[in-house]
Amino acid sequence: MRNYLLGVLTVVVAGVIVYFAMGRTSMVRVSPTDGPKPAMQDDTGWIEIGSTTETETMKRPDGTFYKGTSVQTTVAEQERPNTQLDQGGYVLEAAPESDRYNPFPRRVMSGVWEVLGISDTAETVGTRVPPMTAKGKAMFALTRPGTGPRAFGRDQNDGDSFCDDLGWPRVIYQPIRPVEFFPLSDRMLQHWAYRDQWRTIWTDGRLLPRNPDPLWYGYATGKWVGDIFVADTTGVDDRTWFDRYGTVHSLTMMVQERWRRLDHNTMQLNITVNDPEIYTEVWEGNPILLNYYPNLEVDALPCSGSEEFFYLQQMRNFYPKDEDVDKPAPKAPTVIAPPVRAPNTGVGLSR
Repeated sequence: MRNYLLGVLTVVVAGVIVYFAMGRTSMVRVSPTDGPKPAMQDDTGWIEIGSTTETETMKRPDGTFYKGTSVQTTVAEQERPNTQLDQGGYVLEAAPESDRYNPFPRRVMSGVWEVLGISDTAETVGTRVPPMTAKGKAMFALTRPGTGPRAFGRDQNDGDSFCDDLGWPRVIYQPIRPVEFFPLSDRMLQHWAYRDQWRTIWTDGRLLPRNPDPLWYGYATGKWVGDIFVADTTGVDDRTWFDRYGTVHSLTMMVQERWRRLDHNTMQLNITVNDPEIYTEVWEGNPILLNYYPNLEVDALPCSGSEEFFYLQQMRNFYPKDEDVDKPAPKAPTVIAPPVRAPNTGVGLSR
């Protein structure tokens, strides 16, 4: 018995000696910005660090802490060099010019693309719009755009000013913003940065509806024809316009889009509009060129009702009355009252 107790005491003493020899572990609070990130952190914000833990932590990536074998992201200042900073304020890194004539998969549209401004200077479907029918003229007369040769003042009625979805194909013309393509087994998804718009093109062989209920982006079906992705759309809500100038369409309009990758860095879009209720001819839109941005992370720019209300109250109230649109603009106010704190995304102020 005596030998047994002596053995236990020896083991305890040896353990204490080893503990102090390795360096006693202390509990301290570390700020996320103070040096390397901790290896472990409990719910109180206290972390356990010791001589071996500190050395191990130095090798771990900034902005993370480890639990077991997994990585958990924490707050850290990190560069995002290829992201959109605000509405139109991009830091872009396009595919290098040296890649332009590299081999490329002709039937692959996935990734992020951006319309080249030189191909959309008019910001409209086509620079030549065919003659309208009587119904088309009547609908067009009811539009009150806020820009262009028919610009109205406070009483404009562009749905974009009230957070209505832009519809197809206006989203690609106003304004120039990135778009992501996600090809799935039964559909092609498009994500447009401006207004954070999602559009579905079904590729599972279904037919377009004969009498569609109106949808902001209508109903679209598509397929590959050679190396061209062809899609047809109908049922686009007739409250949407083609562009910011008030160009109209009917619910029965048919739009055909043809996407073709010209080279590794460039894709072209051609659009044909067939709307006999509104136009006397089938007409072609201006070709659109898109550039490839392999590293761009698209920041969505949704339309916030509160931001639009802020803009309406703080800015649009100073628009001229409709009858004064063509008169010299009054001096802009130096103080907008009452003072209202602007939303922090900037979307409502970027007019």
